[in-house]
Amino acid sequence: MSNSPSPTVLTVSQLNGSVRELLEFNYGRIWLRGEISNLSAPSSGHLYFTLKDDGAQVRAAMFKGARVAARLQQPPQNGQQVLVRARVSLYAPRGDYQLIVDHLEDAGRGALQQAFEMLKARLAAEGLFAPERKRPLPASPRGIAVVTSPSGAAVRDILHVLARRAPGLPVSIVPVPVQGTEAPPAIVAALSLLAALHARDFRVMPDARADASPDRDALLAGQDLVERAEQLSATIAPFDVVIVARGGGSLEDLWAFNDESVVRALAAMPVPVVSGIGHEIDFTIADFVVDVRAPTPSAAAELVSPDQQQWREQIGSAGERLQRALLRSLQQHRQRLAALAARLRSPARRLQEQRQHLDELELRMQAAWQRGLRR
Repeated sequence: MSNSPSPTVLTVSQLNGSVRELLEFNYGRIWLRGEISNLSAPSSGHLYFTLKDDGAQVRAAMFKGARVAARLQQPPQNGQQVLVRARVSLYAPRGDYQLIVDHLEDAGRGALQQAFEMLKARLAAEGLFAPERKRPLPASPRGIAVVTSPSGAAVRDILHVLARRAPGLPVSIVPVPVQGTEAPPAIVAALSLLAALHARDFRVMPDARADASPDRDALLAGQDLVERAEQLSATIAPFDVVIVARGGGSLEDLWAFNDESVVRALAAMPVPVVSGIGHEIDFTIADFVVDVRAPTPSAAAELVSPDQQQWREQIGSAGERLQRALLRSLQQHRQRLAALAARLRSPARRLQEQRQHLDELELRMQAAWQRGLRR
């Protein structure tokens, strides 16, 4: 009869549970790159897919909470190359080892994000984002230059806000592409043109304001901005603040404003610059170098424009306070003048009383004299 100990017998559930604990303990969270396949998106909001490369594959799950937290701008697609952050686990009921994904992004976006962080760190080390470089916005600008696409929601929102808050304020639209490979050189050229015009204190006739120039958008048609600078400059009114703006979009859509040449051109501007790029959650490197970052194009227009209606109300209120102060001062001066006049009248009145008293004494003396003679 054998005296060897009895073997430990596990249930399948115990085995799978133990393996799951080992996987989760030994790996923690890891990053993986791969291609999505067999994507399933049930009504629960969870995502189930296979992550694969040329030699292997692994099942993956991304639950609804993680999907919402990751703020995916669009759902992933089969065949898409992605970067995922996940913990390694095991689905005990089937014995399938899988990834529990808590972050997913396009693989190209990951490379862009890395380039973004590297350029941001380098420019920050140069001091381009230093607080002491930031300039205050003019309280009452003589004009505003807007570098943006001549079409789209951004320019419409800006013009709408400026027309409401500061009607009559000269607004010059400098039209540029704001997306694609042609955008960075066009934006740099526009900023360089504005800097040159400001440096020579460029003047235009009163009727040459940008909002009165219907052909200004056509100046760029088929030609480089620099080549058409003289024609374009005729539409730019004097200005002392610049807005750089575009509507929302993906990291790729906004990439022109992460271009180093654009950022350096913004840093070299001789007047304060306000950025209104994308939505509130969007950040570009341009936002760090400008004097003021606005969350949206509309907010940028709000920041640079004086609210003339508010000014009129403030001036009216100040006028009323001044009128009341003048009336109080006038009343006080009248009272002082009356007191001085009273003081001037008082000696004359006393002199008159003394004369009357002397007259009475004289009469009394005469009467006494007469009585003495009769005796």
